[in-house]
Amino acid sequence: MKRASTRQAILTTAIELFNEKGTAAVSTNHIAEAMAISPGNLYYHFANKEEIIRHIHQPIWIRSGRQVRIGCLLWRNSSRQ
Repeated sequence: MKRASTRQAILTTAIELFNEKGTAAVSTNHIAEAMAISPGNLYYHFANKEEIIRHIHQPIWIRSGRQVRIGCLLWRNSSRQ
């Protein structure tokens, strides 16, 4: 597996496990085991579980931030009229 595809596979597996068992119940060892990779391989791609969670949520935060900025612009423009 190439680096980018391994990172994406880790994220996908983590999401599946988090949804199935809950975030608190899943460790990086669980994710590595589910992927049949060594924990060291997982740590090559992500420093810890928190970093995995940040990468999962980052696109959501970016979209939310854009929506807030758009909403503020719309509100500001509507209040000027």
